[in-house]
Amino acid sequence: MAVLVDTPVWSVIFRKQFSTLRPDERAAFREFDNLVQVGRPMLIGPVRQEVLSGLKSRQHFDHLRDRLSVFPDEPLATQDYEVAARMSYDCRAAGVIGSLTDMLICAISARNELTILTLDKDFERYARVLHIRLHPVPPGG
Repeated sequence: MAVLVDTPVWSVIFRKQFSTLRPDERAAFREFDNLVQVGRPMLIGPVRQEVLSGLKSRQHFDHLRDRLSVFPDEPLATQDYEVAARMSYDCRAAGVIGSLTDMLICAISARNELTILTLDKDFERYARVLHIRLHPVPPGG
């Protein structure tokens, strides 16, 4: 089954040098590599936009855009945005605040019964409120 990959993981994969990674980032990098071997990483447009935003040069942007182009976006529907908004409400009601993109990731994950590969600890809080599953990352540095 495919795995929905969150922005921090894509950033580690394509924007950082392996030698500079923390142990948790190295573990996520290795798990991403395992997912690529079996064709399982998934991307959504808003995450693609986040990864490509804030780059220092047009050349770097073009290079990263080209590298990401091998990963097609999961199509989004109106219902996904509505579910994301409801999830945001449910989280806020439980005292958990989430970004719009994070809630959209949660909605896509729930719709497709996908796990989420992330380094963002906020998703652990979302998982206590929402019906989402986080992709396990084997420990190791």
